[in-house]
Amino acid sequence: MEILENYAKEVPIAGEGIRSYDYYIEHLLPKLFASINVEAKAIVAYKGAETIEKMCKISFQNVNVRKPMIIEGDGRCKEIFPGECRLRKLSYGISLYTDVHVKRGSGKFTILKDVYMGMVPCMVGSKFCHLYEMNKNKLVEHGEDPYDPQSYFIVSGTERSIINQVSSSCCLFFVFANSVLFTFFFFIA
Repeated sequence: MEILENYAKEVPIAGEGIRSYDYYIEHLLPKLFASINVEAKAIVAYKGAETIEKMCKISFQNVNVRKPMIIEGDGRCKEIFPGECRLRKLSYGISLYTDVHVKRGSGKFTILKDVYMGMVPCMVGSKFCHLYEMNKNKLVEHGEDPYDPQSYFIVSGTERSIINQVSSSCCLFFVFANSVLFTFFFFIA
């Protein structure tokens, strides 16, 4: 019991969420993309000619993320901080890029480098956040509370947290009735 108490004193709950997020982005997200292998088949029909079947295989490698940036209306690209996202009602997110490998049925192989795949919400305080390892004075300069435990996301200017729950019971059935449709939903929690 003493070990758990010491761990709880040394490791804040917010820090645990940040470490979990960092691990997901650094290790699990690249594995997820590497596991995706798409085989596409297209049947092409030309006027007055026979139909041709074409195949290609697509895979993803070298996933990388970039710290939060914004493209302004005048085309300038600049770093964006959590405080500015709150004020401008923007989402604070990292950009996700990967190399797309395309192998055609003819044997031709193409690599599309650094293809933008989308934005992933950035946890404030994570390794990918601009506030990471800033001292208290710098945090104040950027309009942040130096005592904020962080470990939340900013979506459309609003702070959103993930709350961990511990369930004391397992393998129980819960049944919910939808009175409008007279249907039941079953799930195991």
